[in-house]
Order: sequence, then C-alpha cells, then structure tokens
Amino acid sequence: MAEPTQLADQLGELVEQFRTEVDYPDEGRAESDRERDELAIALAPDALDEPDVRLLRRLLRRLAGPAYGSPGPQPGFYRLLQSADGLVRMIATLRYLLYGAGEVEVRLDDCIRGEHKLPGVGEAMMVKALAVHDPARWFPGYVTTGKVGKLATLDLLGDELPTGLEPGFAAAESNDLIRRRLEPYLPDDPWGMQEFSWWLLHQRPPEAPLRDLADRLYLSEEFLSRILRLLDDRGQVVFYGPPGTGKTFVAREFAGHIARGGGTVEKVQFHPSYAYEDFVEGYRPRLVNGQVTYEVVDGPLKRIAATAEERPDVTHVLVVDELNRANVPKVLGELLFLLEYRDEEIRLQYSDVPFSLPANLRIIATMNTADRSIALVDTALRRRFHFVPFFPDTPPIDSLLRRWLADNAPELGWVADLVDRANSALADRNVAIGPSHFLRKRLSEDLVRLAWENSVLPFLEEHFFGDPDQLKRFDLDRLRSGSLPEPAADTGMLGEVAGSAGEP
Repeated sequence: MAEPTQLADQLGELVEQFRTEVDYPDEGRAESDRERDELAIALAPDALDEPDVRLLRRLLRRLAGPAYGSPGPQPGFYRLLQSADGLVRMIATLRYLLYGAGEVEVRLDDCIRGEHKLPGVGEAMMVKALAVHDPARWFPGYVTTGKVGKLATLDLLGDELPTGLEPGFAAAESNDLIRRRLEPYLPDDPWGMQEFSWWLLHQRPPEAPLRDLADRLYLSEEFLSRILRLLDDRGQVVFYGPPGTGKTFVAREFAGHIARGGGTVEKVQFHPSYAYEDFVEGYRPRLVNGQVTYEVVDGPLKRIAATAEERPDVTHVLVVDELNRANVPKVLGELLFLLEYRDEEIRLQYSDVPFSLPANLRIIATMNTADRSIALVDTALRRRFHFVPFFPDTPPIDSLLRRWLADNAPELGWVADLVDRANSALADRNVAIGPSHFLRKRLSEDLVRLAWENSVLPFLEEHFFGDPDQLKRFDLDRLRSGSLPEPAADTGMLGEVAGSAGEP
C-alpha cells in the first residue's frame, strides 16, 4: 500500500479504483438514501415534539441498527427505548442536538460528555443522528478514533487535526476535513465518501509468509499451519503445557500474525477473582451530573466482538492468558453456547440484547498444566476448544532450545543437554522445565545459573515440597557434569486428555 503522501497525490486515481473494484455506485447508494430518508422521519421536529410512540420507537431502533451504516452495538440506547422515562430523555437529547441554539459542535460535545449525555450512549449514535438529519454536512463515519475512525482516514490522506480539540469539535472537524477532500471526486455523495473511506482503510498489505514467523519463533511451519487449521475449524484453541514453554509468547506473536492488515489483538489474563462481569458485561458505577448511577459496561470480549463486526474483512484475536486460573464456566456464562454455535445469537444476561460471536474473531487461550491438569477441565469447555500441547518432550518444543542456542549462544549448547537430563528425571511432564527460562538476549553462563537457581529450582522445590533430598538431585553443577538423577516416583496425577487436538 502506498504511503499517505502518495495516497493524497493519487486520490482521484484511488477513487476510480474504488468505483471499479466495488462497482460503485450500485444499488447500495439508492438503498442507503432510502434508509436515510426513513430514519429522518424519526428525527423531524414534528416527530420529536408530538411523537407517535410506537412508530418512534420502531424507527429509533433502526437508527441504532445497521440502517445507513452501523454505529456498533448500542445496548445503552436500546435500554432507554424500553422505558417511558428513557424515551423522554432520548427525545430531549436528540431535539437539543439537532435543533438547539448555538454551534452544533458545542451541542455535540455536550451530548458526548456533558449535561445532555445519555447513559451508555456515545459519539457514534449522536453523529449518526446528525448524518441522517443533515447529509449536506455530515457523512456516515460515526467514530473519530480507532482503526476505522475518521482520524485513521485522515492519516492516510495526509491530514491531521489540531491538537487539544474536545471530542465534539474533533468529530465535526474530522468530518469536515474528509468531506472537503472527497467532495471533488464524490460530489453530494456522503454514502460514497464513507464507502470509499472504508475501502481505503481496508487495503491490506501483502501476505506475510508463515515461514518467517516459524523461523522467528524457532517452531516448525507445519506446527503453526496446524494451529491455523484448528482455528479455522472451531475459532478457538488452547495452548497447554508446563510453565516456560512459550505458550503466552507464541499466542501473542501468532495473534499478531493472523490479525495483520488492520485486525485487533486484545489480551486478558484470568485469575481466581475474574468474573463474567469483567469479561463479558456487568454493571459499573458512573458519575452523571454529580449522581452515582449504574450502567452496563462492556468487557473485553464484547468490545473486540464489536470491533470485529465493524471490520469483517480482517481477523481479530482475543488472547486469554492463564485460562484455568479462573472458574471458566462461570466467567463465560452463555458464551459456552456461542463458542460452539458461531452463527447464532443469544441474549446476554445484563443488557438483554441479542449477541453473537463474529466469524472473524479468533480466541487463543493458554493453560498452565502445572496448576491444573487438562483432565480436570470442564468437559463442555474441552468440547468447544481445540487443544495444542506445549511440552518439552514433544515436537516442536523438544528441539527449540537447542536450535535457539545454536543461533544465539553456541558456546552454551550444554544447557540443552542439562535441561534434557533434568526433565528425564521428572515423572510428571506437567512440571517439566521449559526452554523460555534461557531464551534471553546476551545469554551467558552467569545468566544460566541465575535462571536455574532463582527460577527453575524454586519451581521444583514447590513440586518436591516435603522432600528436600529430591531437590538436591537437580543441582546445576551436578547435572552439568553429566550426572543423571534417578527418576522420581510417579506423582499419580491424572494423565492429560488432549481433547480435540487432532486434525479438524
């Protein structure tokens, strides 16, 4: 893709390329004009002054939906529509925004964050109302920030906003700048301006070969390709194994690879107090006009799902670290259903609005089996994920450290032998010593000793609690001399259940 300055110089050519590639204008423009005209009925002065409540509710529901471009999920807007008081507040805000005194930028800023702000309703809905009401000025680009916001479009066009603008002024100024740039090529066509902006933001860079990622991670291309197939099959995988095997690092790097070209990667870490309200949605206190109120706030799962819906042409990835440290069925709730049935909707328990997981959203989770055997994971959860093992005694992890040392610290090749000797003496593979302890820049013999004595041995000490003689067998110098500890007694832990780690 060309640099922003080149894009600005080639704007006319790019618009023609856009028209050719998407066959614009087609029936889409006529449909968008019809949708805008229908929505405008709900925002006319008469409709707001003397509303037909049933008709107004129906039209306002459409305003919050995909008609004339989607502002994204709007649970707060829908909740207001459900009550008479909420509808009154909404009408008052819309009347003020569209027909109030003074500059529209001031009124918009007030509706985004001031006295006229509606609970759970933000910039996207207010700008959509303006775009429906005044298409001569506003085009249907409803958010300012983010990867598909107006600022991202301006950046590609070689423009930028003055610093320090308040949200309402930033929304108006970014709208006006884009319109001025595109008006010569798409005259009196706000829908075409938005369609072109969307097309421009979605021009993807060339595919990055999987081989490059495999080389960087010291993993096999076949291993990474298999993970891709598993994700395409179910949409979610779990990397499981003992600590130090690179599960989280690989998850993050792999997520960045498949989300290239504009996709979003969001990371969360589960812990014992993590709940559905943290992950999906829940009530949170907010200060509105000096009063504490409670409103439903989206968690990371809903936020990235909304982003994936807004940009369906690229892959978005949610990385869940330490999956098994939380009460997973309780955290996921009704999402257990959606993980299996991606093409269906279910109502969420707080917002009570239909919700589904977009097909372009992937979930990569990690699970430390030293904390909890995979055999103890809820069966319903295991059925919905593919499980990918990360163990130091199986490919490709078994040769990772040796290959990394050969490239980065060949004089320390003995470290791989030492780790193999130690792992061969551990009866429970869930406490095996992973390579990540030693994958350090400028690795030296001193750093190896520090890692062994302050990271590896404390971990083994916990495993051999109550039997200090066992720990002495894993002394660094003893192992380096070639002494092989006698195998430890079997701990009796449940064997691993690979779930559905096989080929899809």
